[in-house]
Amino acid sequence: MSDEHDELLTVAEAARRLGRSESQLRLQVTKGNAPISAIVVGRRMFRAADVQRFIDEAFERAERDSGRRPSPPAVAPSD
Repeated sequence: MSDEHDELLTVAEAARRLGRSESQLRLQVTKGNAPISAIVVGRRMFRAADVQRFIDEAFERAERDSGRRPSPPAVAPSD
């Protein structure tokens, strides 16, 4: 019943996905500029879906701020 959206990530795993060090991610959490996280059994954990959403929203903001539109999805040639 587990799927990717239920997957929990440690600080190290979330930091790796975000391209940050663990200490950088912890600082971002403190400043409120990080994916949603919670203390689970004494450890800070992130849901994989929340980390991906955080990344996606950053790209959406960048596209909006630059005035560029996202590229259309690639379409496979039809036979």
